[in-house]
Amino acid sequence: MKNLHIFFALTFLISSYSFAQAPLTLDQMENSIGTEFTLNGMQSGDAGTAGNNQTWDFTFLIPEGVQNAVIAEYGSTNLEDEYPDANTVVSIGPDLAYEFRLATENEYSTYGQYEFGGFQSFYSNPQTLFVFPAELGVAYVDSFAFDYITVNDQEASMLGEIDMEINGYGDIIMPWGTVEGAYRTSGTISRVESFEFQGDTIQAFLEGTDTYFAAPGYPMPVISVIQGIVTVPTLDIVQNIQSTTFISNFDFVGTDDVVVDELNVFPNPASDQLNINFEKRDSDAVQIDLLDIRGRVVQSAGRQGGGFGRFQTQLDVSALPAGFYLLRLATQSGTQTIKVAVD
Repeated sequence: MKNLHIFFALTFLISSYSFAQAPLTLDQMENSIGTEFTLNGMQSGDAGTAGNNQTWDFTFLIPEGVQNAVIAEYGSTNLEDEYPDANTVVSIGPDLAYEFRLATENEYSTYGQYEFGGFQSFYSNPQTLFVFPAELGVAYVDSFAFDYITVNDQEASMLGEIDMEINGYGDIIMPWGTVEGAYRTSGTISRVESFEFQGDTIQAFLEGTDTYFAAPGYPMPVISVIQGIVTVPTLDIVQNIQSTTFISNFDFVGTDDVVVDELNVFPNPASDQLNINFEKRDSDAVQIDLLDIRGRVVQSAGRQGGGFGRFQTQLDVSALPAGFYLLRLATQSGTQTIKVAVD
């Protein structure tokens, strides 16, 4: 990361689009402590195509490995001394492994991973995944270095460099819904890994491409794709790799307030109409809003239930993009939320 350079590919800007989208900034990322999601992995090298106003279809993604994850509080893991320059931690499992990141107004970087009883990595020169503000045509070069410990307690090291460009903008169609306003970052990666094998020091070389899709309202890249060729000359090994990591089941940080009783929201997921039933035992009216993943109100039933008894209302969701939303019920005494899906 010390050799990070950011510049504008002017010819790309002139030839590829005639108007600018809103750049992606750090404050649009969802890094609230307690935010939950699922990390999925599969063997796939499909990374979409570059270009403006794209629609990337990733509905084919089928997870081959699944881990629950949550944004944890930095300082709560007792491992922060190993990663003093990070400020964000993702708990996987949860609490089986941690990924330490740095999120600033300029960059989003990986500082290391810690797995209990397993793989551990410590970056002496962190790897920048993407930069802020993210705009079409922005390019950056970054070198990185880290040491790691394998599951067999063997020590090894890795050096590398990436040459990346933000070369796509559009919507991603995921198996669980549509992600709007995503930026695609892609480029080359070169990596040299050194490790001990049967008493000898072995080097493995990777030449390939990294691709990341980042979008407002998500805590990390929605999709990460790596593809390339690994060669180990000493052992006469040549191997193709293609790996995709993607997130799903994104959940909002909700509240524990209970402002209505016997809340029933159906169908969930909904495609046309969302029915909301609840019981009221006080005179406070309830403000009912539906928010998207960025916190914007996309539908509202206004103030309902100004009295005692059973109440019912509906929200029309037929025109909303598929995905996750937050139903919010607010009174003077508090706020109650529930996640709903639109398909």
